[in-house]
Amino acid sequence: KRLADTVSDPDKKVDLYYRLGKINEESLKDRATAEEHFRSALDIEPGHLPSLECLRKIHIDEGDWVAAAKVLESEQEYTDNDRKKSKLLYELGSLYDAKLKDEETAISWYEKALKYDEDNVAAAEPLVNYYIKEERYVDADPLLDMLIRLGQKRSSQEIQDLQRKSGLVSDKLGNLDKALKAYQTAYDLDTSHLSTLLKLSDIYYR
Repeated sequence: KRLADTVSDPDKKVDLYYRLGKINEESLKDRATAEEHFRSALDIEPGHLPSLECLRKIHIDEGDWVAAAKVLESEQEYTDNDRKKSKLLYELGSLYDAKLKDEETAISWYEKALKYDEDNVAAAEPLVNYYIKEERYVDADPLLDMLIRLGQKRSSQEIQDLQRKSGLVSDKLGNLDKALKAYQTAYDLDTSHLSTLLKLSDIYYR
């Protein structure tokens, strides 16, 4: 630490504080001191992503969800890569959703995640459920198309669930051909699923 305090070059100073943080966290198991060092690095360079990541993990391990969210916000702000930013935005939404119980804010972060990566499956899934619940079928429809397109490796049960949701949304939007195809796909995967059969029959006989 004495060396880090005396070094004048900002980049070297940041690197030393970061390395001191890692040593205290991983080798000495002293999280409080590690956090101090990471914050010292961030005082010099607020966008130092390795320090932000370590600080976030400390807060998550300690269950300090508000502090973790604040660090995640900084991480995504300073991240240039679109896919990495999208992943961080999803994690931020997930934290607000699961830990802070703030659905409205979570939805906002999920939507931002999709702006940076339109194929972010993790962010799309909770959005689909939210949009269906709120009867925002126009918003749910393209997300379901994407989830189905990218879902070839999912389990049969997961594919059925997506197809049934697609059938529901398509029906609500008046696209009966698409609804029929979705329900038929779901039914072919499980011919014992009664509600799918009933939906199919309903559309056939309209």
